[in-house]
Amino acid sequence: MVLARPLVALLAPGFLADAGAVAAGRAVVDRFELAVGAVRVLFPMTGCLVLSVWALGVLNSHRRFFLPYFAPVLWNSSMIAALLLAGHAAGAWPAAAAGHALAAPALRDRLLAAFCWGAVAGGLLQFLVQLPLVARVIRGFRLGFSIRGPEVREALAAWGPVVAGRGVVQIAGYVDLFLATLLATGAAGADRYAQMLYILPISLFGMSIAASELPELSRLRGAAAAPALLARVRRALAAVAFLNVPTVVGYLAFGYLVVGAVYRRGSFG
Repeated sequence: MVLARPLVALLAPGFLADAGAVAAGRAVVDRFELAVGAVRVLFPMTGCLVLSVWALGVLNSHRRFFLPYFAPVLWNSSMIAALLLAGHAAGAWPAAAAGHALAAPALRDRLLAAFCWGAVAGGLLQFLVQLPLVARVIRGFRLGFSIRGPEVREALAAWGPVVAGRGVVQIAGYVDLFLATLLATGAAGADRYAQMLYILPISLFGMSIAASELPELSRLRGAAAAPALLARVRRALAAVAFLNVPTVVGYLAFGYLVVGAVYRRGSFG
């Protein structure tokens, strides 16, 4: 939060020129200042989401899947509710219905602030709703900081490959954002809109199958369990392919229809 300005400058260098453009009358929005303010508000939400993922891991290991994967609904609902309430209080939605422009800086900043604080509240709710069930399944749990336990060492050893695998996606996203901010205004937004669509099949089909299979795979240990382990991996990969391959074909064949069905609403032309 303290280093929000240099971080935004590093990841979105194209926003740095906005202050001069606004002063010269060539632009009406300083995206750099908006991004810095949003990062400072949203970062506590990230902490809540990390705790939520910890709760998800605990519940998955006890074969409890519904609540941790339903909890993000509260996060999204909080953001939507915050936008609706802020827009209603500002009279934005009646103005939109009447066809009036909604680009006034004060209204824009108010809606952005409402969205960010709604995201923080939603992240907290996403964690808190899981806590009662987590408390029941880890009854007797004692907090410790030793790294001598074999389970802790095993988790630390697995951490590197996990970061390498998942980190590639994050780094690629940062590179995309870096490049998009150097292009025309709106390119970074278009990139995010596209990411939402291409990540959707991974989230729906890949992650859901992984979430249900990984706790079972972790229980299969030793040489005697190798045939069962291989069979489960093959079955999981087949299920992922069965769902994702048709999705890829659908995106390639009907990409414009998919984008239009999801995004072409209101002023999104």
